[in-house]
Amino acid sequence: MNKICKQCQGVFPLDSFHKDRREKDGHVIICKECAKEKSRIWNATNQERKKETCKIYYTKNSRIIIQKTSEHKKNNRDRINELARTSYAFNLEESRQKARERMQRWRSNPANKDSQREQRNVEVALHPGERARKLRLWRSNNPELAKAQTDRRRALRRGATQSTLTSKEWAFIKLSYDHRCAYCGKKQKRLTQDHITPLSRGGTHTIDNVVPACQSCNSRKHAGAPLCPVQPILPLGF
Repeated sequence: MNKICKQCQGVFPLDSFHKDRREKDGHVIICKECAKEKSRIWNATNQERKKETCKIYYTKNSRIIIQKTSEHKKNNRDRINELARTSYAFNLEESRQKARERMQRWRSNPANKDSQREQRNVEVALHPGERARKLRLWRSNNPELAKAQTDRRRALRRGATQSTLTSKEWAFIKLSYDHRCAYCGKKQKRLTQDHITPLSRGGTHTIDNVVPACQSCNSRKHAGAPLCPVQPILPLGF
């Protein structure tokens, strides 16, 4: 049995209409697609009213909503994880930015820091030496990341006003200089990080204040001015 939609005048089967016992044929007068479009228009023009209505509904039914949500996640864990991974991969940069913002908000709450510290202390008490073993294993498997992390901490102790240089940024800097010293031009297997504006003079440990230098040139420069004019690398959003 077919029915004519009163809005788009299309002819569709009855299952293309939402059910409504008040109607003679048991279905509403407009098709599901028109109903969706009508709902989208209403939501767009009544955002504040919808927010207030949802807030009131959630306040009255929070326990039931939380219980149903937990059951749904438990029963559909694999599908939810797959959808989350697909969405994350499709919007990689946006997902990473949102994750960083969530972590910053979480860390800015003192209560979360205290909770994390207490949890860490409990784990250390229950499994003495386990945390240190995991840390050593991670550092051995990720030497570049571990070194970048150590360099950032060392820069802050030396007075850096900002310390954000990552291992990817340092690798990009070396690649930009063709793995050569920024001052003498010699190609070196091992290059040190030289700060154009020294940390002791208010410099930052960031991509635009670091250039690769051999140990000899870095020692000669020390906390003075660059040995020759250098071109800093501009941040590229790594």
